[in-house]
Amino acid sequence: MRVLVVDDSEMVRNVLGAMVGRLGHEAVCVGSVAEALAADESDVILLDLELPDGTGYEVARTMRERGERARIYAISGHDGAAKSCLDAGMNGSLRKPFVLDDVANLIGVSSAYIDLGGDEDLLRTMLAGVIDEVPRLLVQ
Repeated sequence: MRVLVVDDSEMVRNVLGAMVGRLGHEAVCVGSVAEALAADESDVILLDLELPDGTGYEVARTMRERGERARIYAISGHDGAAKSCLDAGMNGSLRKPFVLDDVANLIGVSSAYIDLGGDEDLLRTMLAGVIDEVPRLLVQ
């Protein structure tokens, strides 16, 4: 399965990409509306609602108008976006912060037998992402 991850945060892209990979699927990670709309076909799209060059709502609407059949899920830290996501043609949403089981359930695979104990690569990716985001979060 091919999963397109669209988020302006490199940390979120890296963590979601690592999780999708750990679940045995291919993740393609991009950070803008333009890159999302230019990406090759995917089975599932995980789509941030706030991007530097537009919104996830715009991406979903444009993709649906083009005939995109992939399942599209918003990834957001905001409450109350469910109806707007559905109106834009999305199938649902993934609330930040998320865990591996959330991602597994969304893309339709079971993580029940995946042992993350000792997965140093995933842990390093997650920690590096948090460290990289600290300056931006402090400014906000």
